[in-house]
Amino acid sequence: AYIDARWILYLFTGRIFAAVKEFFACLRRGRFLETFVALWVTLGPGRHTQILDARELEERSGLSKPGFFKKYGFVLLKRPSAMCQEDWEASHRNVYETDDIEGQGERWYNKDTPAKRVYAKEAESMLADLLPGARFLPPGQGILRSATSDKRTASVVHCDFGLSLEDFSATPRFAFGDQIAAMEQDSRCKGYMLINLWRTVEPMSRALRWRPLCVLDPNTVETSELVTIDSTEDGASTALKSSPKNRWYAYWDMTPDEVLVFKQFHYVRGEPEGRVPVFHSAFEDPLTRRGVERRSSFEYRVGALL
Repeated sequence: AYIDARWILYLFTGRIFAAVKEFFACLRRGRFLETFVALWVTLGPGRHTQILDARELEERSGLSKPGFFKKYGFVLLKRPSAMCQEDWEASHRNVYETDDIEGQGERWYNKDTPAKRVYAKEAESMLADLLPGARFLPPGQGILRSATSDKRTASVVHCDFGLSLEDFSATPRFAFGDQIAAMEQDSRCKGYMLINLWRTVEPMSRALRWRPLCVLDPNTVETSELVTIDSTEDGASTALKSSPKNRWYAYWDMTPDEVLVFKQFHYVRGEPEGRVPVFHSAFEDPLTRRGVERRSSFEYRVGALL
């Protein structure tokens, strides 16, 4: 159903030829009910969910930043960046590109961009405080989401990758397989973690109120609630069955000098698969007023050999 529904995604992003091609492919496959369900879940009215104050949770916990990150899998850091608007734009990757998908992993990691020259050092400095002794693998590209970018906000609960080491290693468009191989070849390495550094960026200057990001406390997720989605083009991702035990949090009014750090994949050597990741989603804040500044954000995924 996810594959069959891609035509509408291509249509929204202006890729008319690809949209027409995918639409007729959907007609040939004949899975109309499944496609309708996928569209309704992704683009429908959504559901009301209580989102709690993550800043308050940090304050009440009494934990240090590393301690809070270890327990919850996410944390907020205050770290201004030397990157400017043109730097973020030059470091963006077009995830809708379909040519040479396997070669995109090498470009994602090695491409010479402002992120590789500047933000990589800033990211390593941030993460070294949270994971002392780890070896970090910062890429050359991240994903820019804005009103002018080809990548819009994702208002659906998700984790971008599968849970098994095999699925994660085989993810197209990324060089995760090389990073996992480096972990396996180093007997001193106790595991691997993929960490997302998420922040608002220029041209934003005010506190974020339009489609902010919320994260789910992984301690409130049961493994029986996890659902693997396998896409032939994008690899496996993980969805979630809703539960009244789930606790969602947001750092309200994030500013461009703040960074939300959260785990997207965490594997410990010897365990059968990765641990519960931090699910996340953009959401509509009912208190948002008309005319607020539209979100521009940059997500930067850094591998860590633990």
